[in-house]
This record gives sequence, structure tokens and C-alpha cells, in this order.
Amino acid sequence: MALLVPALPVAALATLLYLPAALLATVESGSMTAAFDAGSVTRRLHTVLAPCLLAVVVAGAAEILAQLGLLLACAGVFFTRFGAHCITVHAFASAWASAPAFQAPVLAGAKRE
Repeated sequence: MALLVPALPVAALATLLYLPAALLATVESGSMTAAFDAGSVTRRLHTVLAPCLLAVVVAGAAEILAQLGLLLACAGVFFTRFGAHCITVHAFASAWASAPAFQAPVLAGAKRE
């Protein structure tokens, strides 16, 4: 039996999970450097892995529905793309907020407020 190749490479799946987590870490901390603190983002991502995986599924479904806007009417694509983006952001923000209280470590040279 031939080895089945996954539809999405591992790097793509990692990007689908890590990029929203890094962006949400930046929003949560108010510091651009929070996205580049891979250890902190990865630890936080491990605490909310199941909700984030569900958010990826929801985002995929929203993207599929957004493509229907292009198929049905070209004008509808703007509304459906915006709606898909809002659904995706809400899904990942809800997953991120579902984690228990998390205190990110202070980076060297940064001040905690």
C-alpha cells in the first residue's frame, strides 16, 4: 500500500497555528516583541491546542463559504471575504482567551507595566 501524502505539509499546519497565536500574543501584551518570543507563544499554544485546532477547522469552513461569494456573484465576494475574516479572527481569539491566566515572561531589557 502506498504511503499517503498529507494534503497540507507540516510546515503549513504549523504556520496556521503559530501565526494567529503570535499575532494574538502581540495584541495581548501590547508589545511587538511578544510575537517573536517563540518559547512563550509555543507554551501558550500548548495550553490551548485543542481550541486552536478547532479554530483552524472553523477558519477552513469560513474560507470555503467565502469562495461561494465568488461563484455566486463577484460583488458578493467582498462581503463573504470580510465575513470569513471576522469568523476566523473570532474563532482564534476565543481559543486564545479560553486559556487559563497566563503571564508571559519579561524579555531582557523590557519593562513590565
